[in-house]
Amino acid sequence: MLAFMYSRKGGSSNNQSVYKFASVKMGKVIRVESSLEYDACFHLEYSKDITSFVSQPCGVEYVLNGIKRTFFPDFLAESQKHGLHYLEIKRLNLNLEPNFGKENRQLKI
Repeated sequence: MLAFMYSRKGGSSNNQSVYKFASVKMGKVIRVESSLEYDACFHLEYSKDITSFVSQPCGVEYVLNGIKRTFFPDFLAESQKHGLHYLEIKRLNLNLEPNFGKENRQLKI
């Protein structure tokens, strides 16, 4: 089972909506920050390939253009086929914009 010491506390800001997904697979309530992430929980929960998953798993610190930043992936999932992998959940039309993720494309985790 996945567990992390350094994670972002979802829902602490007044600007964030908090959704709660009751996961039988993980045996706990998973807190997420958007309806898209909530929908993704269903895919992670019912995928036979996914063995475990956590929301807002850890902060990844990196330096880009001389500026120290912290990136928080939406999920860390463990699958039978691919092992551990980070997931970032975004709307399809946002992903199609040419400048979307320009900075994060340079981030190799």
